Amino acid sequence: MSGKKDDILTIGELSRRTAIPASTLRYYESVGLLPRVDRQGGKRCYRPTILIQLDLIRLGKAAGFTIADIRTLLNGFGRKKSPGPRWRALGEKKLDEIEKLIHQLQSIKHVLQIVTKCDCPRFEDCVKAMKQFS
Repeated sequence: MSGKKDDILTIGELSRRTAIPASTLRYYESVGLLPRVDRQGGKRCYRPTILIQLDLIRLGKAAGFTIADIRTLLNGFGRKKSPGPRWRALGEKKLDEIEKLIHQLQSIKHVLQIVTKCDCPRFEDCVKAMKQFS
């Protein structure tokens, strides 16, 4: 690995700096979110640029992207290739999914609001009441 020794982060140092457990960092490597890195003395050695990649992973997770989505977002970029179109395409797809989920949850909320007011003596009465309000 090229670079000064001071530029290298061991997995423990990276974990401390990012508050991401070392086991999670190893997992990210195993699923292709982080590149396999060189080792010195049996320890993984990361360049400081890995911090940007971890920030992007956090952003992807916060946006609700799956591991596969995040891998797609991160892989295959050179200096001349803009990530914008890829982020937009996956973002639009995720927005559609979220809109459908919001609609489902609003329907569930409506049913629960009716059910929590139930004082029906029999289940049959509950079903009739639910049909009336749905």
